[in-house]
Amino acid sequence: MLPLRGIELATMRLLSGTALALLLTTTAGSLFSQSTRPAMTRDPKQIPDWSKYKYDVVSIKLLPEKATPMHIGIPPEVDPGGLRIRKTTLVGILQFAYTGVDPSSSGMGLRVEQIVGVPKWAETALYAIGGKMDPSVAVELGKLSPTQQEIAREHMLQGMLADRFKLKAHSENREGSVYFLSIAKTPVKLKLARPGEAYPQSGFGGRVPYQAGSVVMAKSEPGSTKRLGLGAPMEGLTSTLSAWLHRPVIDKTGLTGKYDFELQWTASEGAESGPAANWPSLFTAVREQLGLKLVPGKGPVPFLVIDHVEMPSGN
Repeated sequence: MLPLRGIELATMRLLSGTALALLLTTTAGSLFSQSTRPAMTRDPKQIPDWSKYKYDVVSIKLLPEKATPMHIGIPPEVDPGGLRIRKTTLVGILQFAYTGVDPSSSGMGLRVEQIVGVPKWAETALYAIGGKMDPSVAVELGKLSPTQQEIAREHMLQGMLADRFKLKAHSENREGSVYFLSIAKTPVKLKLARPGEAYPQSGFGGRVPYQAGSVVMAKSEPGSTKRLGLGAPMEGLTSTLSAWLHRPVIDKTGLTGKYDFELQWTASEGAESGPAANWPSLFTAVREQLGLKLVPGKGPVPFLVIDHVEMPSGN
């Protein structure tokens, strides 16, 4: 099974249900949470043909037990040639398979409330799913970059859902609750990153160096959680804030550079509550440590709309 994406998931309500389990996997070679998916080229000649990446054989078994609201699922085991999910709901798969619907999801999955039109069984029926790909497909998948492999895996899950669950879905923006990130103090407390700057190794005992352009989880004091910006664009910060606040954060700062910063706040689940364990709320930390502010409002929120889906036949 691949390394854990986040060490502090037990303290975070980023997603509910089986999505928490699905968050526990990532591409190999990283023990930190990269908060932004590098921008993919828009040149059609450079974009891979995602349709050729698919599972050749898929087995689906309906389990006798039912999921409860507290169900957190079991993480999928991803290897170069296949996929194994020992316990998940359809909603859990949708959250992981359609991450690209919401750029602010940071590859961490759609929130449950962003998926509409699912039948009740999609939240309660539990499945064990296995998938194998043709060896030639596995070879081609291995040639892709880590980001492209992540996207390819999503398309493979989408293909499985269309084939076995007869899924038809589309994405659309609907007005919903958002936060606007703007400048609160001048000067802004963000350090402009130096081009080509090298960053230290992960602070969690790994030997993999932090990557420029990302926002990563860092060791923090008891009762707090910390993120480091490593030459990251504002998109990295808004993605991190969106994940913690369960709501899209829209950048209104006008800042276009890449920045180094440190943000540390209370690790209590009530992200909008007051200080806990001598650490400020996320809202206070953003204002005091970064010179920015979060303002609630209404704006476009990406949704995945389910047009049709069926329970799969057994194997």
